[in-house]
Amino acid sequence: MTRIMNKDRLAALSKDELADLRKSGDLLVVPLEEAPDDFLAYVADHAAAWLGEERGKTLDARRLVDGNKWKVPVITSEVLPKALLLATSRWGAEEFAAQAPHLGLDQFYQWPAVNLDYHATFELVFSFSGHYHGTMVSVTDHCNLRCRGCSYHGDDPRYSFAATRNQRPRQEISDEHYYKFLNELPEGTDLLFCGSGELFVSRKAMPYIREAAARKLYLRILTNGMLLTPEMSDELLDLDVGAIIFSIDGHTKEMVEAIRIGIDFDLVRQNLRYLIERRDQRDSGMSIGIHCGLFEEVIPHQDEVLNYWKEFGVDFVAFFKEKTDWHTSVLPSEREGLPASNLPCFNALTSPILLTNGLVAPCPPTFQAEWSSEPMDWLKSIADESLDDIVRYYRKLRMDPKSPYRKRCAICTGKYGNYTTDSYDNVSVEAVRFTDRRTKCEAAYIRPAEDTVRPAPKETAAAAAEATPKTGPLQRLMRKVFGS
Repeated sequence: MTRIMNKDRLAALSKDELADLRKSGDLLVVPLEEAPDDFLAYVADHAAAWLGEERGKTLDARRLVDGNKWKVPVITSEVLPKALLLATSRWGAEEFAAQAPHLGLDQFYQWPAVNLDYHATFELVFSFSGHYHGTMVSVTDHCNLRCRGCSYHGDDPRYSFAATRNQRPRQEISDEHYYKFLNELPEGTDLLFCGSGELFVSRKAMPYIREAAARKLYLRILTNGMLLTPEMSDELLDLDVGAIIFSIDGHTKEMVEAIRIGIDFDLVRQNLRYLIERRDQRDSGMSIGIHCGLFEEVIPHQDEVLNYWKEFGVDFVAFFKEKTDWHTSVLPSEREGLPASNLPCFNALTSPILLTNGLVAPCPPTFQAEWSSEPMDWLKSIADESLDDIVRYYRKLRMDPKSPYRKRCAICTGKYGNYTTDSYDNVSVEAVRFTDRRTKCEAAYIRPAEDTVRPAPKETAAAAAEATPKTGPLQRLMRKVFGS
């Protein structure tokens, strides 16, 4: 038999009652945080199998995928309500009486976690958790550039999304939708301004950023850098923005301006230089980085790009594989060891995204799908429901094999961007952090500061192998997942 007893009730038991509980041999589920009844019932139903021969375990899914060289940061211990599982009869009488009244978070973090496999972990999360690691907001659909690989504004016929894009009217988010979204976010939540257009094209950009900062959210901004004036940079530093990420494909004027149609590379360099200098003068913790697409011009010069931006003074560079369609692109080579295409995706735990039309997308690939000809009538609006209810709706939907969400997950290649090895190799993304500055939600694929930057081309392969460690402790990798 399994009992569910909260820690306050357990602490209130007399010594005789504790002795009777131990003699009963009942398995005990002790929730340490608020948890829905169906979650606790599920834990109780599986307690015997999960405990095995151990007298105490914690329900925690801080695990990496095992039995494969590919590993993915699954979830942190914040995702599910914390619960202790106890096999009461396996404790000594005196020990149980002494420990039981004081069970809490110390024991949760000290005891072995339930080692669920990957599928079981995600089933538990999608069934019972509403936790997300961060949020995104798209303020405007308008952009001052027509970048070649952009699934919203690029018009190069070599990219199939240019032909299949849904030509809906472009718009900006309404104040009603934006402020209701902010009202739903707890203090300290990570909020990334990253949308289907350039944030600073909108006159709402700075007022919206000011309001989010006033609510003590952790802010990150993705921008092409063209419109970031010195005055705006100074204010963003005043507002303690956590990170500003510049989308720059390459490191030379010729390369960047051939890919990012309409950009003035000299002006972007000037704006970036000013922000770095002012940040350093203030000794600010703001992280400043580069997102760089791996286009055909960039790939042969990847090492040069890394070293160029390192010398320029940015904190990190992240490379992203070029894709030619919004959800069906095949990644370069089906690498040995890649997970099966039907595995659940870590994207679903990261970012509910507020779109310009007030709909909430459950993950970044769905965010892009909203501009396609695919039906999107299953998405929920922030105007109609709370963000928590919307997130739980998407989690439940993910478990339904007939749902449009599940069908989209089956064909999306975006999940592969989350898979890393112990040495930080990644299927579709690779990144290097040059300094000790890191963001609150830094991803596991970013090589930490203590690892050496990849060598310039003139260095030998042997020197490269010696400079960059091939493996690192898994514990360190997990600490890097979200900077926790």
